[in-house]
Amino acid sequence: MKLRGSGLKRCNSTSGSTLVTVVVTGAILGLVTAGTMALGSFQLRMAHGRNDWIAAYHHAENALHWAAQMIADAWPAPSSGVYATADGTLSLPYMQEALQG
Repeated sequence: MKLRGSGLKRCNSTSGSTLVTVVVTGAILGLVTAGTMALGSFQLRMAHGRNDWIAAYHHAENALHWAAQMIADAWPAPSSGVYATADGTLSLPYMQEALQG
């Protein structure tokens, strides 16, 4: 009786090159995905930073308008040359909410 082979299949060079192609493609896809996630995270941090600057500008602009209005409303002008309320506070309720929130 003659035996036909041992049951093992031979690997040819195309299956090895297919594995290399899949590994390289997976690595490139992983790098692209990581880069996209990093860019998205960076853009999100920049958007939050811009939002903080916009809020700070808004508060400063309103404080300037408040001060200009208090100067315009003061009559007669104080002899000390200092224009402020007695306790030196701003009566802008949204600023208190922003500072506490």
